[in-house]
Amino acid sequence: MNNQEKEQLKKWSLKFFENNQIGFDIFDFDAEIDNKLSLAENKTILREKISSFLNMYNSEKLKRKEAEIIPQEQYEIYTTELKKEKEEQAKQEFNNSLNKIAEIKTTDLLKSKFFLLSEYVNILCNGDITGLICIGETGTGKSYNILKALKENKKEFVFCSGFSTPLQLYNFLFENSDKIIFFDDTKNILKNEISIEILKSALFSPTGTRIVKYSSSSSKLKYPHQFIFNGKIILSLNDLISKQNEDLKAVLDRVLFYNIVFSYEEKLSILADLIKIPYKELTEDNRKYIFNWIKENTSKATINLNFRTLFKLYEVYRYNPLKFEVLSKPLIKTDKQQELILTLLKKNVSVKQAQEEFNEITGLSRVSFYRIKKEIYI
Repeated sequence: MNNQEKEQLKKWSLKFFENNQIGFDIFDFDAEIDNKLSLAENKTILREKISSFLNMYNSEKLKRKEAEIIPQEQYEIYTTELKKEKEEQAKQEFNNSLNKIAEIKTTDLLKSKFFLLSEYVNILCNGDITGLICIGETGTGKSYNILKALKENKKEFVFCSGFSTPLQLYNFLFENSDKIIFFDDTKNILKNEISIEILKSALFSPTGTRIVKYSSSSSKLKYPHQFIFNGKIILSLNDLISKQNEDLKAVLDRVLFYNIVFSYEEKLSILADLIKIPYKELTEDNRKYIFNWIKENTSKATINLNFRTLFKLYEVYRYNPLKFEVLSKPLIKTDKQQELILTLLKKNVSVKQAQEEFNEITGLSRVSFYRIKKEIYI
């Protein structure tokens, strides 16, 4: 997107604020656009972001009008106390959950699988490494093991599970500039080039002094336009948006990077271990029945087989054992193309025959067949 298109996009965005009689300066336009996308693509993304922003702004405006019913000073005292109460409550609940993590039983297989990740957290906590990025599918225990390792190291850290804008990221880094920050499932950070630039600065400097900068005229920028970041950053993600992005590669070069992958067979082996651990009132026979049902109703083509799946099915069984199968089947999601390839490979003598039949049924290319086949047999 060139400068002319950027200016055109800005005028287009401005109309939304004019129609709502709201000043455009409160919206951080530069942070919300991506110069690598086309004008049309940016419009699609901005339409949703502006709509969400205006809804939130109007909601806050309504609250301010309601506040005028009581004296301003009294209202400010009330909201400050309420905010402190909610923050303290959330902090206490989080600390309680950390204590529970230390008590939860796990399996030797899981410990061995997450050994490297735990060691990388130890290196970050006790050395000069400034960052760690862990990639792995959802529900397999990334966050649990990172939190466990952080607690065992007895290091002060802050936990964050989401950001929508680079400005929020900048403000949060400033507020926690000397701490270990654990961003859990915050892939939005890596969607925006400004956010990536902020992360690059926070993770590395050739001079040793990591100076984070943010140039914006937005009234939402609460802090100076630059500051020194002495903290450390951990990112836990389900996947990377684009491994080919050069800016993203620059971030990965600055940190410890670990991609944890489970094969279908490994998942089943770990689930077989997990059912040995008691769960509420379910008997060992109940848990074995659920595990055997998983084996019979999943395959390498199952999209959402993870360790959370077991506990979801535990709860379905607890609700009504007689309805277990009817209620559980819709919870298992399958990749239809992968399932077709598995079926064809079982039926046909050779891979070539399976490939030709797959291409004929789906209309996809030979390359697609081998790419999908590779995804199955990781």
